[in-house]
Amino acid sequence: MALAAELVARGGDSQAALAMLDALPSDVQNEASRIARARILDRAGANRDQIAELAQALIDDEQATGHERAWARLLLARAAAAAGDRVAARGHLEQAREVAPPGDELFTLTLTEAALRMGAERLAQEAAANMPTPLSCDAGRRAQLSAALALARRDMRGAEAALALAPAGARTSLLRARLLDARGQFAEATTLYLSAAEEPSYRVEAMVWLAEMELAQGHASEAAPRIEPLLTEYTNHP
Repeated sequence: MALAAELVARGGDSQAALAMLDALPSDVQNEASRIARARILDRAGANRDQIAELAQALIDDEQATGHERAWARLLLARAAAAAGDRVAARGHLEQAREVAPPGDELFTLTLTEAALRMGAERLAQEAAANMPTPLSCDAGRRAQLSAALALARRDMRGAEAALALAPAGARTSLLRARLLDARGQFAEATTLYLSAAEEPSYRVEAMVWLAEMELAQGHASEAAPRIEPLLTEYTNHP
């Protein structure tokens, strides 16, 4: 049932996936269903504290498998990165990388995304080099990751090619905004940054990129109101 729920979530219906897990009798709720719940919540951009609590409980659970604990450690890294705590995020990420399940494409995707989010570009490029195969179980997400990696190394053509294969949504809008930003198409980039920021899980990242773009153009008076609310909400964010 845990696998079926995750497949439903990958299809875009996280609420239905969580409902499937909620429907499981208490006597069959186990570590596998709990890590599935944490991954589904992470994918849906749920509250990072809720994800971190689930992940830490799995790390502390003696019945959890090595694979489940590796995922829990990775989810802790992503939660810390989302909160702007790069020190904790880097520590969890390094531990997750050490115990990475071989051949698990989704684990490698998630690890690489977390590394990029915290600015660890070298680690991200190294992790991406270990993708199991060109074929993917989540081609859209992999296209988004390829675009993000291309942007990190200033490969605009590579980013554009990858985005042509990426699905519509907040993450793709954010990546397109960054590409437009890099090309000096600031008005179009602003529109897409604001569009991406409407999705709660991308709000901080989109507003930070937008503010950086405005500052680079000398528009500090426009950038400051975008950042000030985030500094109050995310006190550890760099």
